[in-house]
Amino acid sequence: MYVTVEELIEKFLRSKKRQANRGDLGMRTYGGYVDTCRRVRDHLRGRVDKLTPAKFEAFNDWLAQNYSPSARALHIQRTRTLFNHGLDTEVTGHTVRFGRGFAPPSRKAMARFKREKGRKTFEREEIARLIGYSYGTDLEAFIMLGINCGLGNTDIALMRYENVQGEWLDYPRNKTEAPRRGKLWLETVEALRDIAFLEPGKRLFHRPGGGPYVRVNQKTGESNDYINPMFNKAMRECGIDGDNLSFYSLRHTFATIASEARDQPAVNYAMGHIDSSMAAVYRERIDDSRLSDISDYVRDWLFGCLK
Repeated sequence: MYVTVEELIEKFLRSKKRQANRGDLGMRTYGGYVDTCRRVRDHLRGRVDKLTPAKFEAFNDWLAQNYSPSARALHIQRTRTLFNHGLDTEVTGHTVRFGRGFAPPSRKAMARFKREKGRKTFEREEIARLIGYSYGTDLEAFIMLGINCGLGNTDIALMRYENVQGEWLDYPRNKTEAPRRGKLWLETVEALRDIAFLEPGKRLFHRPGGGPYVRVNQKTGESNDYINPMFNKAMRECGIDGDNLSFYSLRHTFATIASEARDQPAVNYAMGHIDSSMAAVYRERIDDSRLSDISDYVRDWLFGCLK
């Protein structure tokens, strides 16, 4: 009995949703699968056993015209996962031939795009202008957390009272549940001035209407991000140009400057990166003094105290 692409997608997404409901898969990741399956449904119709390498290559051509190399690579990876799932669960019963034309972008193509797209980090003078512009608002706290600890949009939206322990942030990364810890600057603690009025278990930040700053649809995994529009407006008001700059660029900036302190394991831990090296397997902890050193290094860079 043959299986259509539509039927395969339905079974695949049902399986992924169960994973998300169990907590084995993040809703943002599930949303990514939903998005890719929509593209697959539009371009790879009909029976699974009738798909040819030429059809996958044509799909890759369309992806190349509409997405960046990194986004295209994600769609290709998810598409392969979709069809491999069909084989693993015996839904399709045979291996799909993707062909060489459905390969992800080369490293050379990725590097060329990155070079042509422009910078993804801020200059310290630009961050200082953004902090001054947003003083006394939630956005000020967002910016401080972004450059002080490398937090991204969703991290900030889901951050809770108990994640702040005095001058320390103790906050596993939502995307991977990897441990993450960082020293908060005095300026960051001051930007979190309203935390004293919160109760344990409560989110730190709410939009004026009471909702979260990043809302994830629990059915589709799609998200509405209210931080980026606020930040993009601040960039315009501060005269900061950069097509490739966004709020998440603060995380890139933190990683770039912190790495100059020459303690990459500490930087990885502060950012919640999963270190798969053999050394990390045997490393039991990162001392707070090392985390404090990289935090102080970035602060000195930002506020112009480096000699």
